[in-house]
Amino acid sequence: AFSGLRLPSGGFFATALGAELRATEGNQPSYTVSTGALLFAIPTATGSVLSGTGDGEDRPFRGDTGNTIYVRMVLGASIWAAQDGHARIEIRLPAGYRCTSANPAKPGLNIFQGRLPEGRGLEK
Repeated sequence: AFSGLRLPSGGFFATALGAELRATEGNQPSYTVSTGALLFAIPTATGSVLSGTGDGEDRPFRGDTGNTIYVRMVLGASIWAAQDGHARIEIRLPAGYRCTSANPAKPGLNIFQGRLPEGRGLEK
């Protein structure tokens, strides 16, 4: 049994644990992977629509069309799949809205404060 281990604040997907044991001299390694139930902490995710000056929403008035909206997403765990198309993120728009294009965020958005965004920022 382990105690005092801190779980990542964002959680993590189900995974097995690996452990390596060595003799006192640091040689004769023995490695094993846990079996049975996988460990996990429910991953968290947050998202918001950016509304700061210069970060999209340049047409904020009723009746305006062609607005640019940026969505900021922070995932508590990496999403990956063994095969292409098996992992995805879906964003649903409110009734009456439609998306005409989806593109990576521009590096010059004010929310980045001069830093580059983490990740590839690409869509498929």
